[in-house]
Amino acid sequence: MTARRRRAPAELVVDDARRARLIELGRSQCTEAEAASALGFGVEALTGNAKAVEALNQGRAEGLEALRRAQLKLAETSAPLAMFLGRNYLDQSDRRETEPSGAKEVPDAVQRLVAKLSGSARTGPARDRAEGD
Repeated sequence: MTARRRRAPAELVVDDARRARLIELGRSQCTEAEAASALGFGVEALTGNAKAVEALNQGRAEGLEALRRAQLKLAETSAPLAMFLGRNYLDQSDRRETEPSGAKEVPDAVQRLVAKLSGSARTGPARDRAEGD
């Protein structure tokens, strides 16, 4: 049996055309594995090449910037998206306060009413008639 020799992986040379392709793949938010596969190289060849990684990251940044612009434009006509962006980027919330305005006044009003009713029960019309007899 003869041993098979492993071929060394081909070196990824980043020329202008490959750089443009990597930027394009990055704009689509491709992973390293997906970009390497699209170029016909292994992940190690891509991640081991600083120029390739830089081009892919540049494309990713451009893609995120384009996505953000599109979301902001869409938020002008979509209330749910505008609320989502407000919650996530502007730290806004749609929560109510735990104690609405006037909540402390309600128990006081109830106590005054109970006191008034219990006082009128003692001096109500039936009691007044009983005392008048």
